[in-house]
Amino acid sequence: MATIFVPEITDSEVRNHVEDVAKLVATHGGNMLTTDFWGMRDFAYPIRKKESGYYVFYYFDAPRETPHKLRDALQLREDVLRHMIIVNEYMPEIKDKEVDNGPQTDE
Repeated sequence: MATIFVPEITDSEVRNHVEDVAKLVATHGGNMLTTDFWGMRDFAYPIRKKESGYYVFYYFDAPRETPHKLRDALQLREDVLRHMIIVNEYMPEIKDKEVDNGPQTDE
C-alpha cells in the first residue's frame, strides 16, 4: 500500500501514523511485513494544491476484508493526500519440481 501525507506534518507525526496503520492491520488479522519510509518528495503535478508530500509504502499479509477497512480509515484522515492499495490475489504456489538441466539427448 502506498500513502502520501501532507507536507505540513512532521517526520515524527508521519511515523506515528505508520504505527497506527500497523496496529490497524494487526487488529484485522494481518501481518505487517515491512514499511518503507521515503520521506518528503516533490510531485510531478499538484495534488490538492500541494507540491510535495511524505511517501510511505507498507507491505503486509492480511485477510481479504482488511484492505477495505484500511481504505475506509485512510479516507477519513485529513493528513492523507493519496493512498493506493494493491492486492496480489494470485500468488503462485511453489511446488517441488525436478531441476531442468537443459534439453535431454538420447545417447
